[in-house]
Amino acid sequence: MQTPYFIKNDDELKRLHLQGKATGNGFIYNDYSGNIPSGALGNVLHRADCRNISKSNTKYPKVFFDRLDEAAQWITRERGAEGERWRRCECCRSERVNSGKVQLNTTPPKSTRKATALSEPRHEPTRHHDHPSFTEGKVEDFLLPWLEAQGYSVQKRVRTSNGIIDMVARNSEIEWIIEAKGEDKGGFGTAEMNFRIGVTQICSRKVDRPNCRLALAIPMTPHFKRLLLKHQDFTVFERMDIWLFVATAEGKITLVQPHQVQQFVDHLSDGASSTP
Repeated sequence: MQTPYFIKNDDELKRLHLQGKATGNGFIYNDYSGNIPSGALGNVLHRADCRNISKSNTKYPKVFFDRLDEAAQWITRERGAEGERWRRCECCRSERVNSGKVQLNTTPPKSTRKATALSEPRHEPTRHHDHPSFTEGKVEDFLLPWLEAQGYSVQKRVRTSNGIIDMVARNSEIEWIIEAKGEDKGGFGTAEMNFRIGVTQICSRKVDRPNCRLALAIPMTPHFKRLLLKHQDFTVFERMDIWLFVATAEGKITLVQPHQVQQFVDHLSDGASSTP
């Protein structure tokens, strides 16, 4: 997911909150700008796993960020100075940047504050998942030269009135609108969530232009293979005319037509790797 990502609905907000609880990663900015007199009162940056997010909704805009430095820079640029136009959540104690490194704000309340070394290193919680090696960016890195080899001109991060599209590829006959998804630190649970978000995103990109094709690009990893086999019902691909790009770790790209997605998944369950 390219960030900043403007959360579209309450279901996406809930999924990103659960992803934050599972991985400890991500930040969500509550954007009240223009809706209340004081920006700093309602413009609050939370960790994605903050309990306040679980009680929130998308009545007012919510923006998701992967990293704290990215969030702070974007909010300051777009909304104004911290403390005047926005603030960090006091409940979840949003992470702060110190000497270019992200560290948890672990300052105790004033009543119990004791002298501590400011340079004390942050200890990351133990994770049960390896760091991902097949990220969304790697899917794009494999797909871009493949598209160019087919004669397409490719643009990345194309801004539209409906958000930022990961990739747009065009030749004299066809235009591709592509959303890419990959692995992250959350293992199978967040891989499945990323896939579902990707389907929702690409459905929202549908336009009434001749020869314009929608596509979702994913990696063929054990987690993604498992979620495809679990998903079972792929009629949405045929109903919405969504194509599927599948990238392997070796860089091979398979293009699956909308009416063949179910057959492609059936081949996975049989252990086959050929295109249907």
